[in-house]
Amino acid sequence: MIDEYLKAYTVAMAKVSMRQDKIVSKPQSRPAIDIHSQKTDKPLWRKFEIQTTLPERFSKLIELSLNVWWTWNYSASQMFKYIDPELWRTNSYNPVTFLEDISLSRMIELEKDEVFITMYNNVCAEFDEYLRISENKKSPKIAYFSMEYGLNDNIKIFSG
Repeated sequence: MIDEYLKAYTVAMAKVSMRQDKIVSKPQSRPAIDIHSQKTDKPLWRKFEIQTTLPERFSKLIELSLNVWWTWNYSASQMFKYIDPELWRTNSYNPVTFLEDISLSRMIELEKDEVFITMYNNVCAEFDEYLRISENKKSPKIAYFSMEYGLNDNIKIFSG
């Protein structure tokens, strides 16, 4: 795709050069960027990242969504479902994409929802306890990964 983009960029810059004499300068409220003064035939790449924005009260949801713990904790998966059952289903029960799609207005509503707040606090306490116990284990850590079994449909495996 990069090669195709670069070809398209080259064509666009050539067309700008051919039309340069037809560009009419108009007064602008902010300083204009003079693309013609940049003597380059390469695009200017900029990196940006879009992040989920949640009320500070529910910031732990992001950490929960990024830890597979929620896949075997029924309370955690039910908590995500409670936020918006239809959107939860639409996002194929994937908390990462789910949190990207949930509206801020819905999250603000949940700040006043006592049922959700209780559920959220309980799940966070369970999660913190799980992490605390895991940190205090003194025995050697052994991990066994078998691609024959999956933890959850959201964690894709391509085996067999």
